[in-house]
Amino acid sequence: MDLLQIIELIASSLILLNVYLLTRQNIWAWPVGALAVALFTYFFYQNKLYAVTVLHFFYFFINVYGWWYWSSKDHQSNDTDELAVTKLQWMPGLLGTFLVGVATIAWVYFLNSDEKQIPAYADAFILMASLAAQLMVVYKILENWILWIIVNVIGVCLYYYSGLFVTA
Repeated sequence: MDLLQIIELIASSLILLNVYLLTRQNIWAWPVGALAVALFTYFFYQNKLYAVTVLHFFYFFINVYGWWYWSSKDHQSNDTDELAVTKLQWMPGLLGTFLVGVATIAWVYFLNSDEKQIPAYADAFILMASLAAQLMVVYKILENWILWIIVNVIGVCLYYYSGLFVTA
């Protein structure tokens, strides 16, 4: 087993722990997530998946922000020490969907990829939709899981296609 495979295994395990902690609304999900994405940032860069590398770079800062946001008394409900879970309103949802689509196309062209094929668009979509979904998690918007399921299905296909079987 080489170093990249070990990093992939550790990062994947930490992400599973992160998701478990998020489902329990446990604040320790954020530092665990930050460590996992730091490892994945290096891993994806070494595997030349640059949009996903950028995504994980941003994830690190979103995890730090999420940790701060969830621990800040300014954002908590009056009757509990926790943030309230909210539902997505249709207009912000529609706008967000449009922005993710436009940003996906723009990212592929920004990279000036000679290979404007399905993997480039899948990589870019994972970047943009994951940023949107992660921010939904920070703000405890219930429908984040719908977007995560879509991102993960596309991600499994892309990572399997790229030979990253543990990550897939």
